[in-house]
Amino acid sequence: GSMYAFSVTTNAVPGSGSSTLHVAQAGTPASYGVATLVPGGAVIPQPQAAVNPASVEVDVVQGGNASTVLTIGNTGAAGSTLNYALASSSSTCTNPAAVPWLGIAPASGAIPAGGTAPATLNVDVSTLAPGTYAVSVCVNSNDPTQPQIVVPLTATVQAVPAPAVAVAPSQFTFSVMQGGTSSQGLTI
Repeated sequence: GSMYAFSVTTNAVPGSGSSTLHVAQAGTPASYGVATLVPGGAVIPQPQAAVNPASVEVDVVQGGNASTVLTIGNTGAAGSTLNYALASSSSTCTNPAAVPWLGIAPASGAIPAGGTAPATLNVDVSTLAPGTYAVSVCVNSNDPTQPQIVVPLTATVQAVPAPAVAVAPSQFTFSVMQGGTSSQGLTI
């Protein structure tokens, strides 16, 4: 990447409002927020995203579901607000493809400096065969230095265990005189 220097001149009256400076690479649809400026040259404090845990592993019995919590935090400068959005992806977070068995709630929010917010990851494997499934949770935010954090999620689907049946005793022996009766207990 190349580094370019430039200056911005506005005709706004100091203290009259704020605006966001966006820079986009030619040929790309997205723009990248660089800094929010206040007339007079002051820079608004920037957020910094933090995600815990860095990766998630879930074990689920086939046909079941499970949930776990992902914590998003803003470790940025005082006065900053982290705006974030979460998405699931079966491929990369660059070109996300939604994962139908992974729900995320809430999927977006805003966090003040020093704050955290939980996001519940709901894993519903009712339609999945036993095996291991690796996907990503994409945490997109207005953090200017790390606008996307990828959290790997591994779901291991265990086969439903076969029912265990025990019978006692395993055999019966009867000694009965003609015309008589006898009984023995059977425990299942």
